[in-house]
Amino acid sequence: MEEHLALLLRDAAALREKRLREEDVYVWWGRVRSLNRRTELPHLESIRAIDQVLSADDPPEINVYLTDFESLYVADLAVIHFGALDADEAPHVPSYYAADRLDCDFWLKLWDVRRLVALMRIAFGEVQPEVALTEAA
Repeated sequence: MEEHLALLLRDAAALREKRLREEDVYVWWGRVRSLNRRTELPHLESIRAIDQVLSADDPPEINVYLTDFESLYVADLAVIHFGALDADEAPHVPSYYAADRLDCDFWLKLWDVRRLVALMRIAFGEVQPEVALTEAA
């Protein structure tokens, strides 16, 4: 998630310097397809239904919750894209997707990402707080 945040921060700085328009400040998050899954996503129809809501003339704000298994994030969802992204979207995609040749079931275009909870391992008792604080420093 750090690379996603870095891209948003880079674009936010360019917006402040008037080098980008507000609608150009976003990042793509890919739902990486498991190599072990042999069938379609069980909740794919629900995702397509959310995509239909986002496609309306005046869509409501929709938030998604994401985790990197260390922290919990909330993001403002702009678009859901099925299939490969166009090459001109590369500046808005963290480099590890291409470097690791990750195949994604779909992509979420995120306008904003905020961390809600950091170091969730503390909350679940897997790490003692003083150890986790040392790790985070």
